[in-house]
Amino acid sequence: MLPWPYLYQWDQLSGRLKESTQTGAELIGDDTSDADAEMIAMVIDALRETGLKEFQVELGQVEFYRGLVEESGMDEETQEKLRVLIENKNYFGVEELLSEQTMSEDLKKLFLKLPELFGDIDQIRIAKTMTTNKRALDAIKRLEEVQES
Repeated sequence: MLPWPYLYQWDQLSGRLKESTQTGAELIGDDTSDADAEMIAMVIDALRETGLKEFQVELGQVEFYRGLVEESGMDEETQEKLRVLIENKNYFGVEELLSEQTMSEDLKKLFLKLPELFGDIDQIRIAKTMTTNKRALDAIKRLEEVQES
C-alpha cells in the first residue's frame, strides 16, 4: 500500500477540521468481487488494529464515472475538473462547470447528484435508477456484488 498525502478539509456541517488519508491496495491476479471485499475487510482490520474506533471507508467504481463522461462527450481537461469537483463534493462547482457544457439534462442531473451519492447501499441503488449507460450500470453491479460478498 502506498500512502497518499493527508487531506485537510473544514467540515462546514460540524464546524470542525476533518483529516483524510488515502491509501491504495489491490489484490493482484484476482479480479473478482470477492477479492475486492477481501481487500476492504483487510483495510478495516488494519484501521481497527491501529486503535481507531471511528473511521469511514469510501468505496467507488471509476467505471461508473468513465461511462458517464464518455456519454457526455466532455474533453479530458473538463472531465478531470469535474472529477475533482465531485470528489471534493463541491456541488456548486459541479453545477457551474455543467452549465457551460452541452449534454442531456438527465446526464447533467446525474452529475449534479454524484457529490451526494455516498453512504450506504441505498445510494448505489439510487444511482442505478438514474442512468441507462451500460458501462455505468456494470460498475454499479460490481459494487452490489462487493457489498454482497
